[in-house]
Amino acid sequence: MILPQNRFWTISNIFSLSRVLIVAPGIWLLFDRTEAGNWMAASLFFLAAVTDMLDGYIARHFDQVSDWGKILDPLADKISITAVIFSLLWLGLLPVWFVVLVVMRDLIIFFGGLWIRKKTGEIPMSVMSGKIAVLTTGITILLAILPSGIWFTVFLVLSVLLLGYSFGEYSLRVLTLLKKTS
Repeated sequence: MILPQNRFWTISNIFSLSRVLIVAPGIWLLFDRTEAGNWMAASLFFLAAVTDMLDGYIARHFDQVSDWGKILDPLADKISITAVIFSLLWLGLLPVWFVVLVVMRDLIIFFGGLWIRKKTGEIPMSVMSGKIAVLTTGITILLAILPSGIWFTVFLVLSVLLLGYSFGEYSLRVLTLLKKTS
């Protein structure tokens, strides 16, 4: 069954929207500043990451890819991750430079996508390297919350490398779309 490209209420879009709702109580639990609160927050953030994997899988395998989904999925990622990393920054669990890097990359990609939509009429889909970068950043966030030793540093560096790589891939996709329409 193929759905119209402008359909809003699909299972995959509901998963995207739920991701933002799942993160809110997790942030509240972080500020509890207890070991139990941290573990519960980490569990909710993990659940949010699972919805991120599910929404794309469902959209592709059940013909629910929609223009709304192309906007909602990355927007839910950006809202969720930004809210969590600012909370972790506030709590002193993430370095400022990392938060700035993640937020600037996400803002450029989001507004670049809107600009491309206006210029070409197309909404660029997420790239796989972007999904992997978000997953790695999510693991970095979990490791910032939970006792993790050296693994936090390893994933922090890996996140930075993957965020940079995926940004390059998004940039190439934008250039390709612009060349195609000019």
